[in-house]
Amino acid sequence: MPNIVLFSGSSHRDLSQRVADRLGLELGKVVTKKFSNQETSVEIGESVRGEDVYIIQSGCGEINDNLMELLIMINACKIASSSRVTAVIPCFPYARQDKKDKSRAPISAKLVANMLSVAGADHIITMDLHASQIQGFFDIPVDNLYAEPAVLQWIKENILEWRNCIIVSPDAGGAKRVTSIADRLNVEFALIHKERKKANEVDRMVLVGDVKDRVAILVDDMADTCGTICHAAEKLVSAGATKVYAILTHGIFSGPAISRINNASFEAVVVTNTIPQEEKMKHCPKIQFIDISMILAEAIRRTHNGESVSYLFSHYFAIVLLWGSPWLGCSSFWSRSYYRSLVSASNKSVRSGSTQKMVLRAEEPKTLQLVLLFLFPILLSGSWFPRSLPCDVKASEGAVTVDCTDRRLTEVPRGIPANATNLTLNINHIPHINPTSFAHLENLMEIDFRCNCVPARMGPKDKVCITRPKIENGSFAALTRLKSLYLDANQLLEIPRGLPATLSLLSLEANHIFSIQKTNLSELGNIEVLYLGQNCYYRNPCNVSFEIEKTAFLELKKLTILSLKSNNLTQIPPNLSSTLKELYIYNNMIQVVQDHDLSALHNLEILDLSGNCPRCYNAPYPCTPCPKGTIEIHSNAFYSLKNLRILRLHSNSLQSIPSVWFKNIRNLKELDLSQNFLMKEIGDAQFLKFIPSLVVLDLSFNFEVKVYSPFLNLSKTFSFLSNLEILRLKGYVFKELREENLDPLHGLRNLTVLDLGTNFIKVADLRVFKEFQALKLIDLSVNKISPSSDESNFNGFCTNPRISLEQYNRQVLQEMHYFRYDEYGRSCRSKDKEAASSRSLVKEECLKYGETLDLSRNNIFFINPSDFQGLRSLKCLNLSGNAISQTLNGSEFYYLSGLKYLDFSNNRIDLLYSTAFKELQLLEILDISNNEHYFLAEGVTHVLSFMKNLPRLKKLMMNENGISTSISTGMESQSLKILEFRGNRLDVLWMDGNSRYFSFFKNMTSLEQLDISFNSLSFLPTGVFEAMPPELKVLNLTNNRLKTFSWRSLQNLKRLVTLDLSNNLLTTVPRELSNCSPVLQELMLRNNRIQRLTKYFLRSAFQLKYLDLSSNMIQIIKKSSFPENVINNLRMLLLHGNPFKCNCDAVWFVWWINQTQVTIPLLATDVTCAGPGAHKGRSLVLLDLYTCELDTSYLVLYALSAATVLGFMVFTVTSHLYFWDVWYSYHYCAAKLKGYRRLSLPEACYDAFIAYDNEDPAVNEWVLTELVERLEDQKARQFNLCLEERDWLPGQPVFVNLSQSIQLSKKTIFVLTNKYIQSGSFKTTFYMAHQRLLDEKIDVIILIFLEKVLQKSRYVRLRKRLCRNSVLEWPTNPRSQPYFWQCLKNAIAMSNTLAYNKLLQETV
Repeated sequence: MPNIVLFSGSSHRDLSQRVADRLGLELGKVVTKKFSNQETSVEIGESVRGEDVYIIQSGCGEINDNLMELLIMINACKIASSSRVTAVIPCFPYARQDKKDKSRAPISAKLVANMLSVAGADHIITMDLHASQIQGFFDIPVDNLYAEPAVLQWIKENILEWRNCIIVSPDAGGAKRVTSIADRLNVEFALIHKERKKANEVDRMVLVGDVKDRVAILVDDMADTCGTICHAAEKLVSAGATKVYAILTHGIFSGPAISRINNASFEAVVVTNTIPQEEKMKHCPKIQFIDISMILAEAIRRTHNGESVSYLFSHYFAIVLLWGSPWLGCSSFWSRSYYRSLVSASNKSVRSGSTQKMVLRAEEPKTLQLVLLFLFPILLSGSWFPRSLPCDVKASEGAVTVDCTDRRLTEVPRGIPANATNLTLNINHIPHINPTSFAHLENLMEIDFRCNCVPARMGPKDKVCITRPKIENGSFAALTRLKSLYLDANQLLEIPRGLPATLSLLSLEANHIFSIQKTNLSELGNIEVLYLGQNCYYRNPCNVSFEIEKTAFLELKKLTILSLKSNNLTQIPPNLSSTLKELYIYNNMIQVVQDHDLSALHNLEILDLSGNCPRCYNAPYPCTPCPKGTIEIHSNAFYSLKNLRILRLHSNSLQSIPSVWFKNIRNLKELDLSQNFLMKEIGDAQFLKFIPSLVVLDLSFNFEVKVYSPFLNLSKTFSFLSNLEILRLKGYVFKELREENLDPLHGLRNLTVLDLGTNFIKVADLRVFKEFQALKLIDLSVNKISPSSDESNFNGFCTNPRISLEQYNRQVLQEMHYFRYDEYGRSCRSKDKEAASSRSLVKEECLKYGETLDLSRNNIFFINPSDFQGLRSLKCLNLSGNAISQTLNGSEFYYLSGLKYLDFSNNRIDLLYSTAFKELQLLEILDISNNEHYFLAEGVTHVLSFMKNLPRLKKLMMNENGISTSISTGMESQSLKILEFRGNRLDVLWMDGNSRYFSFFKNMTSLEQLDISFNSLSFLPTGVFEAMPPELKVLNLTNNRLKTFSWRSLQNLKRLVTLDLSNNLLTTVPRELSNCSPVLQELMLRNNRIQRLTKYFLRSAFQLKYLDLSSNMIQIIKKSSFPENVINNLRMLLLHGNPFKCNCDAVWFVWWINQTQVTIPLLATDVTCAGPGAHKGRSLVLLDLYTCELDTSYLVLYALSAATVLGFMVFTVTSHLYFWDVWYSYHYCAAKLKGYRRLSLPEACYDAFIAYDNEDPAVNEWVLTELVERLEDQKARQFNLCLEERDWLPGQPVFVNLSQSIQLSKKTIFVLTNKYIQSGSFKTTFYMAHQRLLDEKIDVIILIFLEKVLQKSRYVRLRKRLCRNSVLEWPTNPRSQPYFWQCLKNAIAMSNTLAYNKLLQETV
């Protein structure tokens, strides 16, 4: 197969380079130039003979020159003998001249097709042809690629409201295109019919389709002067579209196109990079582009390999995964690297001159799908970033969030994934930001760099920042997709320069920016949200006047939200942008609001002017009263604010509210007038007639100093607020609540919340609320209401008459607290917008049941049933924080039979009777926490079996009661599912030796969650688990004193899913967790004293998903404790805060945490080494797996121990294999050195000595029954044999007997088996017999093979050749045995001397 050669024309070198990079190729050398007469010259700078050539040239720019250049390049390659020439033309030239629409008009597209064919092109690749019939103009193959898949991907990832969008075609010709996209997105489409007078001029447009309140997306194949799409945009906006986008394949943008786009109502104009757009983007920030180089690269690869190009359209996401994200051409490193590694096995690179050529083997589609099945979970699991990254990474719905909050960073960490869209660097101390800090992070859309140097008075006192971060100019300039930048709490002195033009949100709160000049904001033309608050106030003093230039905000034409809170401003800044929708200028020093200050803000929806003239009495912050006593607001100040929805004027010392303010604000929904002096105004309130649409009204804390009103006085004008839902009247301070006080509210059918808290009400008739059918929350908390007596003449709560009015006034004034100055200051961990002015303290769990009455923190010391008469509809009652100490008997809540939630916490409950709360048959949640008064009293009786009378009770809270005794030996309930019993004294109930209360929770048969934390337990008796509820799923034992835990007892809890043993004194874990609790899914052992994990800790614990071992004393985690088939199934594993030993024993663990997909929080920063040496404090993920900490002493000890072990092993192996060889060699050499004399040989006593394995029964039997019988017992010819067991002298050494037997025998017969030849006895005997050949020159050896051994022995082969009579094999055929015996007898009988001489003669 030929190799690829890729050439680029001069029209779009950037796109050509991108395609080459994606293919891993270098562009081929080509030189193009023009002669003086403007003729085009092309020189191909390398050989293309037999190669597959691809030429990339787009039809743009100087179209005629570029087309001619392409034709010449094709022809040059063709005549240079290339095997095939493919023209890659992303934007086909003359595509709009595709038909003869009038007389004498040419079909230029057909002419271009003919020219390409004649020049020598064999194949054409293009994209989104203006008319599909152009493909028919060619006689060669044409692949028309589509940008539609990339467009779909862009829409889903960049338009948050894409599900509420509508796809619009600017003309009838594009109807097929938009219907296809709309079907793929499952949204509707619309059509604009246009009539043109002439080219590039549109006469009129007609919209077909409904675009109101939707995001309109114009889709077309190309745009030239942009007249059509700009007119279409205006048409869509006028028809009610909320936003308008334009997505085009080919952005030609000639003539007035750029200025038209800038002035049009587009959010963005998105084009592909078939045509270069860099210069145009500099002049028009609305233009964005999609990189289609990956589509072209894959088309080229598939064409070269002969694969299907249509596969691109049905598997676009697969291509995105392999090539990387197309947006702005920023392909992620991992995807490109993986793709190259995928094809590298089938690539063949050949160097010819300076060109790299490449053969890409075909990859089957099925193979690619299998690869993607493997890649996709890896992408989601986060394995595409290094484990050493000290941040949490999450990917969801096209966004990749990198959270590095509070990681003690001193620089922007390396290893942040290139496709990251959101980066958070809060609460660190990064002192320097420069243009390289965010290199390769071009996809970033949000950077949160708050709280890296918090001002001294606002920040922590133990870590005061004295060195403010330095942000160099242009540090963010390369981030062309950046939309949001948070730089709060960094002590910055000015707004950074060189910010990207795409920025839409900038937050600079809590810095030291005291001057706002026009030049500072000149780069922020697209800014929509600007936070500049808290730069100059008492917690962040500036010691100078906060200065804002008059024209500073004049050019911010898109600004919708502006916050200048807490800056000591003395006037509303002039020349604010008319596009503003939200303006926050509270907590300043603005004392006068002129009529013209807000006149230009026609679109304003939220205005917060609070805290500019605060009432300073008892204020919990430095407060200076206004010189004039109140803020002065001109009568026409709000006249232009027709769209105003929310107005906040709290804490401005207002004494009256002029009605004229609201004459032109008919749509006001929320009004906050709290913390003023409006007590009298509340009784008149004529202004309420002008705001009938009001939904929320806050009139809290408008009391008059030293005034304690007898009752609440509400103006009749409250009845005009027909839409009112929430009314807050805290801090009015009155004595008695009567029915007539609320008469003006009776007609408010939508009123759901009435807040009368903190009013020091002493008498309250609860019957007044019967008339309010829609009320969901009645707040009477923090008052002085006390219970009525039976003798009282009215139903309700009354007061203690012994306190005088004067005394009570003083008490009121001393206890009144109301306003926190920087209540809305955003914390370092939250990016929330400005909060609501008031937050309810009632639990959401309570409110969801329905009508709620909050009587918390009053003076109710006993409950009179008649006080609640007429409140049967009540669902939730809060009585916490009173002093109720009566003994409940089941009659107190008789009139509240429908109650479902009762908060009785922080009282003095006396549970003497088991009938307590019995009347509340529908009660589902009961809170009697913090009622320890009588539980701690000695000798007081407690009955805890009351809950059995509550058939629907689901949740019971009995926390912090110190319960240590009970008449009932257990609690009983058939319905209870959740029991909170923390902060009691189960250690006393379950005292060692006392089994009375072991079944304390047993009879709660439906209980699923049990919290017995903070119960001072040092151990748990075994019997306790046997008596636990059978349905228990969650058990909380945190914050006790447990030193041991009976893990085996968990077998009694068959359904236990979650076990929390954190904050105890445990030192061990179970031997094998799965044997104790096979269904356990979550185990928390945080903050104990565990030093080691048992060998088989997690073996077979396949159900475990969450394991917390943080803050223990674990030093080593071994593989047997953490089997990979278990821990790889974990959802989360917490290990931080352990003193890990980073020695060689940690190699497996370090390897595992570097490659696992399990989430391990704080891995890079807090899972660290405690030693040894240089590793101390380093993250485990940075540990070098191939080195260990070795000093000199370790090295010496290692060398000695290794040498000893190695020497011992060599000695034992050598002794085993070569002992006899060494022994023989030693004695032979010794004899040679010392010399020796021939011994006189005694007369031979035996004919043969038989050497055999006498330990083998079979051999022993064969020798004694066969061989001895055949040789000694035959009358014809008898031989005298020497046998070890028969003829050796007892008591003599073995070597002496053996030597004498050989010397006194004429022959030595070896009976050989496989086992015998491996023994030392055989080797010794053989050496001695062989010694006679050396000393006496006689061969006495006869070999008998009972088994086939030594078949490859050279000695045996040589002996068979020279002395064949002395080598015999025992025949397997019985008929051959006589011949064997005869040969053996002949060998024994042969004279040794004659045999030797004969052999010598034959050899010579």
